[in-house]
Amino acid sequence: MNPLALTPARFSVARRASVASRRASLAGAMLLLAATFIVSWQTTLVPQAAAASVAVNRCNGTDNAGGQGVECEVTVTNTLNVATGATSTSVTVRECHGPANSALPCTTSTTSSPNDLTTSVTVCEGSGNGGGGSVACTVRILNNITGTAATSPATINQCNGSGAGGGTAPTVVCNPAGAAPSATITQCNDSGNGGGATMRVRCTVDPSTQASALPVTITQCNGSGNGGGGVVTCVSSVVNRFQAPASPSPSASATPSASATPTASVTPSAITSPPASLSPTAIASPSAVPVPPTPSAEPFPPVLTPVDPALEPPVPVFPDAIPVNAPPVAGGTSLPRAGSDSDSLALAGLLAMALGALMCSARERPVGRHRVRATA
Repeated sequence: MNPLALTPARFSVARRASVASRRASLAGAMLLLAATFIVSWQTTLVPQAAAASVAVNRCNGTDNAGGQGVECEVTVTNTLNVATGATSTSVTVRECHGPANSALPCTTSTTSSPNDLTTSVTVCEGSGNGGGGSVACTVRILNNITGTAATSPATINQCNGSGAGGGTAPTVVCNPAGAAPSATITQCNDSGNGGGATMRVRCTVDPSTQASALPVTITQCNGSGNGGGGVVTCVSSVVNRFQAPASPSPSASATPSASATPTASVTPSAITSPPASLSPTAIASPSAVPVPPTPSAEPFPPVLTPVDPALEPPVPVFPDAIPVNAPPVAGGTSLPRAGSDSDSLALAGLLAMALGALMCSARERPVGRHRVRATA
């Protein structure tokens, strides 16, 4: 007996070892593929960072020497989509410094942030406190909100503890008056207390609202213009404008319902006009050919009279053609396909392909080049 001969027992052992090795390779490949997809899927679940709240601070604690003036105008435009969370903000600042009660040299700058919201504006705080100083500041905030949100009148706290120190009454003119704590708009408090002219503190809040989806605050002209003869003039407003979510795209898909008008293309039922082309059935008129042989035509006339093309309706011939021709006449529009989860389909497809390829490569092959020999 040849000791190198491949006996059935040795062949069975080698075969089992080969199968086990292939199964281990297959399992390892599938685990690696699954891990790759899990990592890719988790990366798509990383939450987006929340919009940052931007605070604007300008013209605070400036121009406190005698006879100096300050003007500051801030315009904020916020954009918020309630459904998607998309945000942006734009801030324009016009800032002026120089001698009081005169045309001041100014600079203007605009800053835009695509993922932020400006929620707080503080300007002209503790400014223009020198003798004869002037303070003139304006803040306007516009919130453009896509979606819905609760709104309420803006709360106001202004002109409290101001206009003291003498002078002809009224020294303060504020519209509207208010003393709400933690107000939406806080301005012109403890200002214009150095004495001087009448109506030296003039502050106004234009019609304003507060939106629950985008609360903002304005703080300005507090503790300012307190030098003798100082003047304080400040204006502010918060406006919220709402618009419906951009769902015209589905309604635009409703316009394909206008493709119902192609049902007017049922006029292709005028395809029954082709029966006029069926007038070739007037080839039955050759059945009129039997008319010439009048003698032999005697047995045929009773058969030919029902075949008269004028009496034969084309409807039974073409009703089948109507549904055949109707579908193509859809005006070139196609029905919307139902959506599918492309990620899931791609994942399933890749897994199926990988499994199939590995299984095909795992088919048993003969072990070595030896044949099984019969033992002596």
